[in-house]
Amino acid sequence: MALKIKNEFIKEEIIDENNEKIGELKFNPKDSRIMKILTEAIVECTEGLKEIDKLGDIKQLSEKDLDTIEDYQKEEETFRKIDKGYDIELKTIESIIDKLSTVFGKETIELFTQGSVDIDSVMPVIEFVMPYVKKDRNKKIEKYMKKSKKKNIDDVME
Repeated sequence: MALKIKNEFIKEEIIDENNEKIGELKFNPKDSRIMKILTEAIVECTEGLKEIDKLGDIKQLSEKDLDTIEDYQKEEETFRKIDKGYDIELKTIESIIDKLSTVFGKETIELFTQGSVDIDSVMPVIEFVMPYVKKDRNKKIEKYMKKSKKKNIDDVME
């Protein structure tokens, strides 16, 4: 007797700008890690933006303001804020890419990022996956709500 596996994976080809297949995105919309990661990504982005806001106003610098080394030294605080902002952004995006890699595979995510740290490069993955995961989550919620309502009615009858 064979053990039969019920496969509910979604598979989609990944194509490049020349319409050539370069890989495949494969995922199980019932995988709880996906919704958890997408939720964490939103939280991380929000927290990162709050941290950047805490840096305060960052002075706009023009080329004419930066002619000499002394000009750069005078603007040290502005450069520190800019550097801190980039640190926050980089850390946030790297974390999101790492999390997506755990679910979809590092090689798959690298097809999108090409080694760059750019949130826009992974947005097609998130936008493609989200409706499938959302649909599955809604089914699960409806299922549990029906059970919960039935149990409450039965409890009242006793």
